[in-house]
Amino acid sequence: MKKVFALLLALSMVLSLAACGEGSKTPDTPPDNSPTEEDGTLKCGVILDWMGASIFVEAVNNIKAVAETMDVEIITWDCQVSPESMVQGLENFIASDVDMIYLQNWTGYEAIRDVVQKALAQGITIVAYDEDVEGAIYCTMANMDDLGHALGDAAIQAYEKYSKGDSDTIIIIAAMNTEYSVTRTNLAVERIKEKLPNANIVTFDVVAYGGSGQSAGVQIGESVISAYNDVAAIVATDSANTAIGVAEAYTAAGIKDGLGVITNDGSLEEFKAIAEDSVFYATVDLGLVELMTDLFVKGVDHIRGGELQEPRLVYFRNDIVSTENIEQYYNVETGERVLAK
Repeated sequence: MKKVFALLLALSMVLSLAACGEGSKTPDTPPDNSPTEEDGTLKCGVILDWMGASIFVEAVNNIKAVAETMDVEIITWDCQVSPESMVQGLENFIASDVDMIYLQNWTGYEAIRDVVQKALAQGITIVAYDEDVEGAIYCTMANMDDLGHALGDAAIQAYEKYSKGDSDTIIIIAAMNTEYSVTRTNLAVERIKEKLPNANIVTFDVVAYGGSGQSAGVQIGESVISAYNDVAAIVATDSANTAIGVAEAYTAAGIKDGLGVITNDGSLEEFKAIAEDSVFYATVDLGLVELMTDLFVKGVDHIRGGELQEPRLVYFRNDIVSTENIEQYYNVETGERVLAK
């Protein structure tokens, strides 16, 4: 009997120990939920050719607002239309260990190829505006044929509205030291000559006036006012700010109608000038703010594990916004743009 009792006691202890052992078994290691680089704050460098352009001010501010909601730190670099400064800015971004570079490649890819490849080799994601950059996951750019011809068409509209004869003058303002301005200038002039063969076309180079911008536009406007009294249209292919300066010169001279000033970018500043129904007649709206912001968001989403979306290359639109259809793009009461549907 004692042997049986001892046996039962031993068996009970074994079962008890087994139960205890099961209860104290180390659970599976929980997943590591600590933030990875992609899950935490990202750092993005934004480099543009000239951040003084009103459309770029608006676009960068919009990107910064969106970046804040996406936990992305934005660093900006204004290369002031200098390829050397662009290379330096890219090197600075690499040294700052950014996750993404938003690049406006106005210089042409050859000028920055080495530093771009250096960034890519270090795992930095690149998105690009102005050119199809090798290695960039997304690119957006103007279709120069469409943009140049749209500028020409807008000039033709203004000419037909304001000219008093078939040989009146059209002023073309271009930055002759930059390929993008020269290309769309030539295409605009090509379209104008095709439709208005007798028009007198005169070209001004902003380089001779210190470069693109409102100050240059005012100087050119004053020169045109003193030299020509038959101007029906003025087209600035370099910068909306230049065109705004031209309009300012005409307003200061008391000339508020009778000709149309035209440019491209579709900035709020241009919309406001058109809405005021002054000599600022039209802009080619590229939808640049929306597209640049969308490109930024897609780049961040990809870094955080999202699949690449098609298409990789997106062209800007080319809507001619004039005094006749401004309400479709701009709310006069609120001073805000009307987003395209």
